[in-house]
Amino acid sequence: MKVKMNWMQGWLKSIAESKEQEIIPPFCVELVMRDGRSYYLQYVTGWEGESGTAVLSIWDFRALSDQDKEIVKLKISKFPPKEIDGEGKNLHPHLDRANLRVNIKDIMYCIEWHDRTWPLGVEAIKMYEKK
Repeated sequence: MKVKMNWMQGWLKSIAESKEQEIIPPFCVELVMRDGRSYYLQYVTGWEGESGTAVLSIWDFRALSDQDKEIVKLKISKFPPKEIDGEGKNLHPHLDRANLRVNIKDIMYCIEWHDRTWPLGVEAIKMYEKK
């Protein structure tokens, strides 16, 4: 008998169970929901496999303009993940977080963004600093 594994759920569960859970920088892991909404994961707060629910800490960008978001993306490259505080205030004073309580089946897929937003190359940082 072949056992099927849901890689995405297994990956999120492994984050929840990690003893050295680090904050995932903004714009690095995008959760796309079945209703079409998407959220950026900060860390997995709780995981209940039997009930099929999770509590996910997500980055809250509602108070940021598009220009503010670009500034955050540039600053991410300057901070190692361990130096990003839980509220993200060292990236932008209006960056915040929220808790998303969700049925695991409502998560359609995850995207791990690496090259485009984190870390940005040295050239992109130099271009920003010239402005």
